[in-house]
Amino acid sequence: MTNFIYAGIIGAITAFAVPTASAHAGEHHKRGGGMCKMLECTETQQAAVTKIKQEQRAEMEETRKDMAELRGKLAAEFAKPKLDSAKVDQIQGQINALHADMANARLDAMKEIHTVLTPAQRTKLAEKMKTHGPGHRGKWGPGHRGKHKQGAPKSAPSN
Repeated sequence: MTNFIYAGIIGAITAFAVPTASAHAGEHHKRGGGMCKMLECTETQQAAVTKIKQEQRAEMEETRKDMAELRGKLAAEFAKPKLDSAKVDQIQGQINALHADMANARLDAMKEIHTVLTPAQRTKLAEKMKTHGPGHRGKWGPGHRGKHKQGAPKSAPSN
């Protein structure tokens, strides 16, 4: 049972993994580009949103590195013949704190973005946030995060 719980923790950790760079180019891969496409931002708004997102991302670079290091430490604990539950819990606590820091940074960025949007855009964003939350890294537009177009089925893994 304990191993099942820890397996769930590892799964959750990998689900929150944050890539450090996009290998894709194009308009929709600019920071905030998908959101601005959905909100029909002007070029000036797009530039402001991109700047806010890039600044937030740069501020979180060290946190992402710390997160990767902690995931490595957690994986190392699970590789040991005897699991040290106290150590795993301590590492997970640090991971949880970093997740909270990152969520707060995304929320701060969204507060800044709010100031550059029109009332109609704010309303549209608020509707989206009802289902996705503030600063959500989900699918704001087609091809978000270089994976799949919104609504497109994911292809089956090849063997």
